[in-house]
Amino acid sequence: MSLGIVVSGLITKAIQHAFPDDRSARLLAELRRNGSHIIQVVIYDDRAGMFNVREGSFPYGVIRLLFRQIGGTMVVRSTGGLTLTVVFPAKIRG
Repeated sequence: MSLGIVVSGLITKAIQHAFPDDRSARLLAELRRNGSHIIQVVIYDDRAGMFNVREGSFPYGVIRLLFRQIGGTMVVRSTGGLTLTVVFPAKIRG
């Protein structure tokens, strides 16, 4: 799995939903290394957020599945905008 492709897809989806009209919005994409073993990617926008993220919905269901395969997790929060956080091991064995 290419992290760049996944993050690019998430940012593209955020842009599509955060900027549907002429109003401005803030979009934040952040990559953090927590210690030597954990990577965290956070994508946030300050628009209305989402009311329901279905388990199998595209692209979130696919991305959640990809991160599970490498021992990672994905959390979606929709309060005062949308925050999507993915956490996975820094070293992937396989």
